[in-house]
Amino acid sequence: MRPGPTNSLTDVPGIRVGHATRTEPGWLTGTTVVLAPPAGAVAGVDVRGGAPGTRETDLLDPRNLVDRVNAVVLTGGSAFGLAAADGVVRRLYAAGLGWPMGEPGQVVPIVPGAVLFDLGRGGEFGNAPGAADGEAAFDTASDDAVEQGCVGAGTGAKVGGLKGGIGSASAVLDDGTTVAALVAVNAIGSAVDDVDGSLHAVAFGLAGEFDHVGVPGGAELEAARERAAAAYEGQPVRPGTATTIGVIATDATLTKAHCQKVAGLGHDGLARAIHPVHTLLDGDTLFALATGDRAAPDLPALHALMVAAGDCVTRAVAQAVPRGDLRRKRLPRTPLLPRCVPLGCQDGAMTANWSTPEGLAAIKDALASTIEGWQAPVAYGVGISPASSSPELEFPHVNSPGGTHGLPAVVLAKIVGHAHGTATYPLSRSQLEAAVETLRPAEACTSMDHPNLAAFRTVLAELDSNPAREAHVVFIGDLDDPVSSEADATLRTLVQT
Repeated sequence: MRPGPTNSLTDVPGIRVGHATRTEPGWLTGTTVVLAPPAGAVAGVDVRGGAPGTRETDLLDPRNLVDRVNAVVLTGGSAFGLAAADGVVRRLYAAGLGWPMGEPGQVVPIVPGAVLFDLGRGGEFGNAPGAADGEAAFDTASDDAVEQGCVGAGTGAKVGGLKGGIGSASAVLDDGTTVAALVAVNAIGSAVDDVDGSLHAVAFGLAGEFDHVGVPGGAELEAARERAAAAYEGQPVRPGTATTIGVIATDATLTKAHCQKVAGLGHDGLARAIHPVHTLLDGDTLFALATGDRAAPDLPALHALMVAAGDCVTRAVAQAVPRGDLRRKRLPRTPLLPRCVPLGCQDGAMTANWSTPEGLAAIKDALASTIEGWQAPVAYGVGISPASSSPELEFPHVNSPGGTHGLPAVVLAKIVGHAHGTATYPLSRSQLEAAVETLRPAEACTSMDHPNLAAFRTVLAELDSNPAREAHVVFIGDLDDPVSSEADATLRTLVQT
């Protein structure tokens, strides 16, 4: 067994995936649509969580008439988000795709779906995907490698105290059958071992699949445990505020009963990756699709397919968690910490805390506590090397002594490995992009300006237009410290003018 070409759901021929992602101020949610081939796909579902939110699942019962679906919608927004499926139904109807009801064009699109809870994580509780988001996800659907991480239904997801997201994995069996899974991981349980900080699902990876995922050291792990205890102390237990949802697909020919069983074994894969799972507080739901491109498997082959389906779900969770943390998907071999605050993604930091100055200060302090020996700089900034038309380094924004924008300094320091003192670091485009994505939710705080985000985006645009230019981040611990670089000297001049 080996992964497919993209190691994602679209390795199953005919399957397309699209996302609609909402990260503007007040929003942290989205919708993911999985489109079946034009002829539809045989489908099944298994709901294990105690607080599910679903649509059109009863018709997937093997005893019922309809045996094919046109799409599956996974979405944030809790019960409000079910409206996203309406947009997918509209698009399918316009394309003439659905269950035939008589004359040509008289069709009813069959679109089951499931929701996860992410309300309020962008700052406004009532912001949830609707029909327009379903349409947008449909319009972006393609058979390219599935975009993973903080996109679509995984935008506002979390797992334990880590950032969740979209993950996907595939397998090509020895007989050539392809099976794959896509999950939106948003569990109340943890994806990592509280004893050693390792990712539960790593052991089920195919050869080399998770070589980039490390484990934390003892001191780092203990610090994470302390932050977890502080973050969760006194928090009420509320039903329906989690849920992992997903889709398994294969190109084999299966019956509705087979698909239901495949979805069930997918939940076994979920249980290997998240602990606890299927609780009264989760709404865990998995769908299974069979496109029928290949012949029906015999019993041994069917058994192998179902086992692989469960393993793909496990591996998809492992793909979602590192990618969900926007820093980890860009930096190699990064340790995973249970219920930690790697880049301000702990439970409290993902909620309305982003929308107030006090909340942003708390996020800054929590993140700073993860940097051993942290001392805030008196000044800092991100600069870019001269363009051909300019002889000087450029700093779109300068954070001068006494400034109030401390969170961007901590985020940058975490990314480049700075703790204290005066220093200059080269800043790659991917690192700067990670800083922007990490700080983006802070725009929900409309009572403050966000000059650093604007400056970082300006530098990114300059790097895109002229790849020969180079970005740097400069931290000045004390204005009396020796100058560390030409960029440092330029920043000091700007600070003192």
